Amino acid sequence: MHISKYNVGYETGALPQVNLPSPLTAEVVKTKVVSSGILRAEIDPNSVHDIAEQEQHALVWLLAEYSRYGAGKTYRQIVPLGASGVGQVVFRYDKERNGTATLVGRGVPLSTAEAGIGQLQQDITQKYAVTITGNWSAVELTKLRRALSLVPDADLDAVRGLEIARVDSLQTTVHNGYVLAVFEYGLAPHITSLGKISVANKAFEGDDKGFHGSGAQVYPPSVRTILHEVGHAVESAPPRIDAWNNTKLTVEGRQPGTVKGYGPISQALIDDAIQLRYQNFVEIGKVQSLAVNAYNAVQQNSPQAAGLISECEKAGGKLTTLAEHLKKMKKEAASASAASDLVDAVSAEYQALTRLYNWGKKLIVGEFKTHEYADLKREAQAMPADTPWRPFYEELIRWCDIKLRRITWNETHTGREQNRTGREQNFVHYANANSIDVELTNYSKSYWSTVDKYGREFYAEAYSYWLVHPDALKAHHSALLGYFLKGSHRDNS
Repeated sequence: MHISKYNVGYETGALPQVNLPSPLTAEVVKTKVVSSGILRAEIDPNSVHDIAEQEQHALVWLLAEYSRYGAGKTYRQIVPLGASGVGQVVFRYDKERNGTATLVGRGVPLSTAEAGIGQLQQDITQKYAVTITGNWSAVELTKLRRALSLVPDADLDAVRGLEIARVDSLQTTVHNGYVLAVFEYGLAPHITSLGKISVANKAFEGDDKGFHGSGAQVYPPSVRTILHEVGHAVESAPPRIDAWNNTKLTVEGRQPGTVKGYGPISQALIDDAIQLRYQNFVEIGKVQSLAVNAYNAVQQNSPQAAGLISECEKAGGKLTTLAEHLKKMKKEAASASAASDLVDAVSAEYQALTRLYNWGKKLIVGEFKTHEYADLKREAQAMPADTPWRPFYEELIRWCDIKLRRITWNETHTGREQNRTGREQNFVHYANANSIDVELTNYSKSYWSTVDKYGREFYAEAYSYWLVHPDALKAHHSALLGYFLKGSHRDNS
């Protein structure tokens, strides 16, 4: 037997599966109750209506059978009811072993596909902007769609762009995590994707044993498992989304039209885009050389003069003006003087531009202060209106913007504790301030040690219970439910 949950007030699918005796008569039930030692076995009047006599016998017999496991405990179990099939039952035992059974509903929740695989994939990808990979069954996709439907609109930005993969198995961690599902993402100023949720076979293995919720809102355990991973996506949304926007701006600034939708983006593209181009001055020097060579060619009546003047016209800025004067410099002294002055101006601007690039190169290899990128960008933006080097100034501006966005990302998302998101830190602070016990579940406790104080699993567990069974959070601590109801889980300050 595997006890899966504790301080949410109940255990899900924790009881062993049993077969009802046949025939199951009133006398058989009476004998079972007496032999079990249970003091009282009752059916909750708040159960679903029209409980058949055979179902009543089954519920009382099961109350007696399971009483050995649970003085003072509550179980949510899928159990046999006889000819009517199986039912969703809450078994409650007080410390004196008085038992009450509540029949919440019949059947296994979400055990039937709501559509075909293709239609479900299309519905999910179009509505939530996610990518579905792996071999999902139609029933599993039905559960995935139901899980995502529970995510509040205000949290859907955290889901968009994710890959949701179906895998056979996952590696177990030191905390016995990642067996059912895992959310993986990059925590850096530039990322190749927004993240990936992987869901393993084991995530669905308990769906015919237990359930969450009540009334019409009943869900199999796999729905909560998926929502746990969504909780991680919500907790990490601000740094991930900011990093993704940085990455798109960076790559699109270098190669417009490269990023399609939510990616992914190759690391090679990112590595190329963050580089400052033209550092060897070869391309920059060609502009100055063109001005000098065109001027000398005209002076020397070179046959190459016409071609060089044409290149100057195409280069734009000062060189277009220079071309006009070069055409007339042999006939007009004023044009000759103006052409000479323009060549000097081009040479002076070349020196100014290479100074800016040398400044940038020093920032790459040496120590720097944040304001230097802003200062360099400001000087590049002050380029002469008639510059023939506009693309080169714009490259400096593009590169400075990349660095400034990177600095802003680091200051915003890694300023307090490394590898802790603002939402995780705020949640931990709130839990401590309100004396909320971290043992919402064994899993949340296992990630909370005196060494690492991981709050992210506590956050994700609480998030999932908030959506499938908010009363479970309230049972643990009313302030915990209030945290999510108020939307405080989105606070990243």
